[in-house]
This record gives sequence, C-alpha cells and structure tokens, in this order.
Amino acid sequence: MVVFDWIAAVVRAAGERLRSQFPVLTGAVLRAVSDAHQTVMTTALLINQDLTRLVRFTEEGVPFEAVAGQVLTGLGHVQPLTRRTALSWVAMLLDRDHAA
Repeated sequence: MVVFDWIAAVVRAAGERLRSQFPVLTGAVLRAVSDAHQTVMTTALLINQDLTRLVRFTEEGVPFEAVAGQVLTGLGHVQPLTRRTALSWVAMLLDRDHAA
C-alpha cells in the first residue's frame, strides 16, 4: 500500500514532468484497480483520475502509443473493473484526439 501512496504523491507533485513515465504508470494503475485489497483499489482509482487528467491536458511529449498499448492490455484483463477503467481511458484518448 505504501507504494501506491508514494505513486499518488509523485503524480500530484511532478505532474507533466512524468510524461515519459505515463505508460508505466498507466499499466500499474490499471492492474491495481481490481486489487483484492480495498485500500489499494481505492488509491489506484484516485491515481487513475489524476493520471487521466494529466494525460488529457498535457500539451506535448506524451508517448500516446505506449499509453494506448497499456490501455489495450487493460481491455483484455479478466476483472470487469479493470476493463471498464481501460474503456474510460479509450474514451478519453479518443476525445483528446478529436479535440486536437
């Protein structure tokens, strides 16, 4: 649990400076949203909100193909919550692409 608290703090503090790490963070969060431990799942969902906002509003330098790869992996996950969270990423990425 300490790891996800740390990730949440880093995402909030570093923001756009984490551009190159967006894919890794996306993959970790998508895997954690269906964790058996409620505290991990709750923290992962909060990080997911912060991370999707960052990706949506970061102007340049986002490795979208790598983020999309993590999202596609999440779509194939066995847990419904992970799949729904990945679908929300797909919708956000499509909205962002359409707005550009």
